[in-house]
Amino acid sequence: MSAQQPQSQPIQQTTTTTASTTLPRHTEILLRKEDSNSRRSALKEKFVSIYEAFFKGEDPSKNNTHFWEELFLLKVNMNFLERCIILTSEDQLLALQQNLHSIFGNTCRALQSTNKVRQAHALETMSIFLKSIFRKKFSNFGVDVVTLLSGINVADELWPLMVMAIDDILKNGDSDMRTGAMTLLEIVISANENINQNTLLEYIMIVDLFEGIMRVVVDPSSPFSLSISALYSLALLANYKKYEAMNVYVKRISELNDQKILMQIGNVLTEAIVQSNTQYSQSATVTSVGFFSTLTGYLGMGGSPVIPSPNGGSYPTAASLLILYEMIHLNPFFSEMLFSPLYNANTENPTQTDPTEPPTSITPKLISPLFSLFSHIFSNAKDTPTPPLSHPQIYPKICLPILPSLVENQSV
Repeated sequence: MSAQQPQSQPIQQTTTTTASTTLPRHTEILLRKEDSNSRRSALKEKFVSIYEAFFKGEDPSKNNTHFWEELFLLKVNMNFLERCIILTSEDQLLALQQNLHSIFGNTCRALQSTNKVRQAHALETMSIFLKSIFRKKFSNFGVDVVTLLSGINVADELWPLMVMAIDDILKNGDSDMRTGAMTLLEIVISANENINQNTLLEYIMIVDLFEGIMRVVVDPSSPFSLSISALYSLALLANYKKYEAMNVYVKRISELNDQKILMQIGNVLTEAIVQSNTQYSQSATVTSVGFFSTLTGYLGMGGSPVIPSPNGGSYPTAASLLILYEMIHLNPFFSEMLFSPLYNANTENPTQTDPTEPPTSITPKLISPLFSLFSHIFSNAKDTPTPPLSHPQIYPKICLPILPSLVENQSV
């Protein structure tokens, strides 16, 4: 960061003129709100004034040693920050990179703060900051983004710092903080539609997030949306350069044998699949036909197994299929657990808690809704004319390799 100091003055001189022609649009839309009764302009938020200065090429932190500590105590105006970035061109952003380095670096450090207000605001700032930047068009995505946000020289220090903060929050934070950390993680993971071309994941892979993700999944206080998000992120990380290099998440998933964790993963998947079935049932495009007839109809169309892109599909469906695919193919203990009497014992009698008692039901609680989902998916693919890479055509190709693994399981 200090190595960039000599360029600060030229950047300010260049960007003040260019940015000033753009910023009034931000101001008109977001700042000049008038009270419907008095017609007086609303007072400008301090947060807005600060970021307006940053995007004009000025440095509001100059000569203020407590600037960043005070900034992260202010409520984040996410709409304004998003529009600041969206309405600023790529060339103008590159001219403002000295200020962007400062924002990114200090936000990374604020993520490590013991003050929960600062940490929460840093999560919000970083999430909207990265999400908006990732919408820009760059010729060389990974290198250009790193150069713009942190600079190459300090990238190996700052990006892992952000990931370590995410890991700590996943392990020790409350549900709200974990949700914010998981949102930030998903933004980085899905920065590029092709996960193997997302070179930012090289920084994510430096830190092993597996334990933190598992803590989120098994915590009874975690809402379903957080648990499925955690598992989806894990499955996506396991697919990064899966066949090109050693992927720590492939190894961790394959070695997982904790019965409690495996059962909870099964519970989360079951809920996701049930939600997907509900969505399909409410869709007018779905016809009521049997599983095997729709499977046969689809097989006539041809196709081979593929991994979905990170941004693809209806969230519960995409997440549940990808997670299930990875768990069944990487972890033999998971497949055994799905059909075990212990896991399925309380399907029809939730009050039965003694594992020594004979099970009242051995109906696999995940398998039944899963086959219903397969029926919906194959029917939708057969009957809906869509492009080859659309969701109705991709989902069946994930289902097909799951089926043999279930059928060939000796526990069935």
